[in-house]
Amino acid sequence: MTRRSSLRASAREIYRDLVAAQAASQASPCEEAPAEAGAGDKSLMARVRALYEETPVPVREIARLAGVTERTIYKYAAKRNWKPRYAWAYPRAPALPAARHPAALHALRRKLRRHVPFAPVKGAGGRFIRREARGEPVASGLHATDRAQAARASAACAQADALAQEALKEADAQRRARERDKAFRFVNRTLDQINDYREECKKKGKWPIPADDAIQWAYSCQLSAAADWLDIVTQQDKKAEGL
Repeated sequence: MTRRSSLRASAREIYRDLVAAQAASQASPCEEAPAEAGAGDKSLMARVRALYEETPVPVREIARLAGVTERTIYKYAAKRNWKPRYAWAYPRAPALPAARHPAALHALRRKLRRHVPFAPVKGAGGRFIRREARGEPVASGLHATDRAQAARASAACAQADALAQEALKEADAQRRARERDKAFRFVNRTLDQINDYREECKKKGKWPIPADDAIQWAYSCQLSAAADWLDIVTQQDKKAEGL
């Protein structure tokens, strides 16, 4: 199996470890984590969207935290044009006859509803409401008709977001550590190659090395590139640490 080396994949593994550690540290498996301060400052839909777009939390876990199904999360993501997690190439669907085309069916249903004088009116959560209340603003989104459940889900999502942000920071730190190690090894390997070449030139009586020596010039360019790589990694470390 190919090693998953992307930042999202690494952060997801770290997130799972953090969740497992948090669950193990709780006094009882059924004990609910206390809601964080300010958990109600953000709507449940906004928290779910942030988890979907900005964190490595799996969609299955997001759905569990929100108390809905995975399909519901994907439907909201498509309906509200959330930033996709991955780029997908969908095959072209076969053309349907005009009478069976979804758009034609929806248009036919709308036409039929206009001729029904007492068509039912629906409000939040698909519930029937009084015809006099048609057009009035209604709550929408996840658990729009259950404020208590929405509050619990929002608190759970807030806690998951905190763990996800910690996982992203740790994954980024590990990535920068790997890059730093590669850069150091590249610099050291280039210096070793330069020293070996100089020793070889001394043994063959080619000392001092001419200034226009092509091999020495190539090693100099390689060392300069290695130093630039190490400098870039160092600057990334300083930026991440706020220095």
